[in-house]
Amino acid sequence: MREIQSIKDEFEKDYYNEKLTNKTLEVKYLKSIIADTFKEEGLTEETVNKYKNLEDDLSKRIKERNDFKQDIQEKLIKLQEDVTRGYREFEVDNLGPVVVKFPGILDDEKIELECSRLYNILLQDREMLTEKEILDILERRGIWGDEQEKRLAMAVEEYQDIQFRLNSEKVKDKPKMKKVESITKEAREMETVIQELNSIKSKHVLNSIESRVEEVRQRTKLACCVYSVDKDEEGNAIPGERLWDSTEKLTKENKAVVLDVFTKANLYWSGLDPAFLDSPL
Repeated sequence: MREIQSIKDEFEKDYYNEKLTNKTLEVKYLKSIIADTFKEEGLTEETVNKYKNLEDDLSKRIKERNDFKQDIQEKLIKLQEDVTRGYREFEVDNLGPVVVKFPGILDDEKIELECSRLYNILLQDREMLTEKEILDILERRGIWGDEQEKRLAMAVEEYQDIQFRLNSEKVKDKPKMKKVESITKEAREMETVIQELNSIKSKHVLNSIESRVEEVRQRTKLACCVYSVDKDEEGNAIPGERLWDSTEKLTKENKAVVLDVFTKANLYWSGLDPAFLDSPL
């Protein structure tokens, strides 16, 4: 017969393990360990009562625990709400809360106008090469070509399939943690493959005309779409004043802060809740 304190100690460790669902805890402790104890012969009434009290206590704590599956579903619901209303609040290190909006029509026009201006200027600079010109050189030298491009596209497609399988397993009523761990390992390995392939290509095209234009696009997008936080009558976060009223002001901001904002904002613009990055596995 397991001692009560031993069961409590093990439960405490499992309780804070976000990899374990509430269903897993219920099966392990209520339907297995404690249930098996009640089947033992020669139990005194005092012992039975102690284990019944333990059963009630663990059952209550499991019901109060924020379930892993429920956490995923709540994040999906929140993401849908944020996409519908067109903005989302983020907490940024060394900056505090900010609101990021989806770019509107006028924002898109401003962004593309800035990009077109820069592109036309750089195109007249004979020392600057387009991405195609750089890739043609890389292909002639056997550094990067159609074969590598296909490998990258296939890796990205496989990674998306892995992520779909991973999320599908996580939100099941009874997710198999060994399967989740196995698929997660696949995802991380494929991330490494994609990063390695991308690094080969990106380090060469980093100084292309398109790359310079893309930098301006992202800076202008941040300047147009990142706001300080204001509150509505109900106390909900809404966009206040623009955090950076120009790209010049943005370039003077701390690089780590800008990178943090850009990473979270870009995930949001892509339709992914950055909170998923903090999810276990």
